[in-house]
Amino acid sequence: MTRTETDLWGCYAAQLGGCFGPLNREHFISEKLLNEFMEKGGVQVTGFPHGNESGKPLGVPSIAARVLCTSHNEKLSDVDTEGGHFLKAFFRTHNGLMNEEFTTEQTYDFKGPLIERWLLKYGCGLIASGQAGVGTQRLQKSAPPVEFLQVLFGLETLPDDWGLYTRPTSETGVMKRKELSLGLYLPLQPTGTRHVCGVKMEHYGFTSILALSTPQKPSTGTDLEGSHHHPEFFKFSYKPTGRSAVITVNWPEAKRGVGFTVELNKGDLP
Repeated sequence: MTRTETDLWGCYAAQLGGCFGPLNREHFISEKLLNEFMEKGGVQVTGFPHGNESGKPLGVPSIAARVLCTSHNEKLSDVDTEGGHFLKAFFRTHNGLMNEEFTTEQTYDFKGPLIERWLLKYGCGLIASGQAGVGTQRLQKSAPPVEFLQVLFGLETLPDDWGLYTRPTSETGVMKRKELSLGLYLPLQPTGTRHVCGVKMEHYGFTSILALSTPQKPSTGTDLEGSHHHPEFFKFSYKPTGRSAVITVNWPEAKRGVGFTVELNKGDLP
């Protein structure tokens, strides 16, 4: 078996066919976005494979694994771009309002399905590399389900009740530091076991969960309590200047006017 053949065997999207080129050193979160979070030359990382709950500073190049071939990786470039720009919009909105830089109302538009696929890409990378776990228990490395891959590469769509759910993590919905938490959503089942139910992200005072199974209803007492499915907007305002900025998220279904409104104040400045 040649080097190229060995590399292709390790591409987690091989089930879909069309592999070409060697495995890339894949950043589950885009490299450009990780660089936004760098402080003093490293990113604070918790979880597998670098120490579970104890944080460890790492350089951006080390937060990667070879799990996608060149061809499949390139097909997801628009997914990486949309997800990265979506997260950066929160910090740019906050800083622009709090530093009184905006002279007009600001709007940032995003495509919801691409954001979901970006989160799914992150989840598939963790599953394929085995770099996820809870406590001292590590998730065994495996190939992502083909159903996940079909959605990731735009061949299918998620079932109606699946997808992105978001709720405020705190009363204000604004955090005081530039932080990002991403990991597999592995809730404890009544049987005492855990399995992949989605991807969980905490960002800028919000908790978002990409549900990859049908959520429990009612959601009372679960991580989805108080959340909106397919949120359509995040509106931030700053009373001293009267300025506001809106991050809009567009979905294929009809608009419902569901979203979040946050009033910023100087006490929330990072």
